Amino acid sequence: MSSTTTSTEATTLRLTSPLPTPKDLEALIQTLHREITSSDFSLPAITRLLQSYTPSQDDYAPYAHFDTSKPYTRNLVDDGNGHFNLMILCWTQGKASPIHDHAGAHCLMKILDGELCETQYEWPKEDEACGNSPMRVKKQTVHGANQVAYIHDQIGLHRISNPSSTRPAISLHLYTPPFDYCKTFCESTGQARTSGRCVFYRDFTKKNKQEAQQFPLPNPRAVPNVDVAGAAATAACGGQMDMSLRSQRPMFVPSK
Repeated sequence: MSSTTTSTEATTLRLTSPLPTPKDLEALIQTLHREITSSDFSLPAITRLLQSYTPSQDDYAPYAHFDTSKPYTRNLVDDGNGHFNLMILCWTQGKASPIHDHAGAHCLMKILDGELCETQYEWPKEDEACGNSPMRVKKQTVHGANQVAYIHDQIGLHRISNPSSTRPAISLHLYTPPFDYCKTFCESTGQARTSGRCVFYRDFTKKNKQEAQQFPLPNPRAVPNVDVAGAAATAACGGQMDMSLRSQRPMFVPSK
């Protein structure tokens, strides 16, 4: 397996002075709004910002929506005025995302609770576009609590999975610029297909006033489950990411 390093060549990045350590999630969001106003931002500074954020369960619990019948759920925390999406993903034990790209966006992932395994893959070559060659693994990394990972399409594709059979996991994701669609890939053939639209069941941004009133923040200890999950990695290769909307009974799964 070959290894790779974080790439900053996908956009023009400006240098900034060290950013203040955010005391909570709201402070982190405010700093992201100040720093990400276009494609001209400092990726190293934003990475250090996420690394310096020390999460607490009370801080992110209002956004942690689980549906244990699905691999993971996607919960929109902030839409970044159109410049980024900040979301919390909740991962069921032993489940995984499909192999996918990021539609040209920068993706930063911070582990809030549990562990997540990231498997990076090389892009299928042009002569493999017919979908007859297995995907090639570049590297595999297990990320623990408070660790931050980065990927961009220039680095490759990846799959995220929860390696634990007993413990759920929660992660914070920053995507800039935001995207509505991505591609998923079959591991055994390399065949690509476009996912369904990347929508959210719970949208806690100010633009969604009705939902914000229905689920006031912060401090609800039990929040409704949602499913905006990708299809399980063990699903048939031809299957699309499941972006349907389903609600379930309230559940928040704390650390064990």
